[in-house]
Amino acid sequence: MCTSSASFRWQGEKMEAVYDYLTSSQFAHKLKAMYSAFHHMRQELKRKRARLFSAGRREKQLQSGVAELVGVAGDIQGSLSKNYLCLKWKTAWTPN
Repeated sequence: MCTSSASFRWQGEKMEAVYDYLTSSQFAHKLKAMYSAFHHMRQELKRKRARLFSAGRREKQLQSGVAELVGVAGDIQGSLSKNYLCLKWKTAWTPN
């Protein structure tokens, strides 16, 4: 059976082992490695976010450009149709 003084000694040894580990260079290196990994992930996310923002802005510009291009094409098509009809009407009604 475990006596109370042996139990306290065991707890003290465990706490001392935990303290030794937490104050060791091994633990410090592991913390630095974890921080470095998270820091690099955050930087990568920032770069991706910037690219997505830039891509979103470019997508809007492309949509606007396509809409303008469609508008110009419609104007040209409408103008050609009017002129074609006008030419057709003029050639149909002009005396020979």
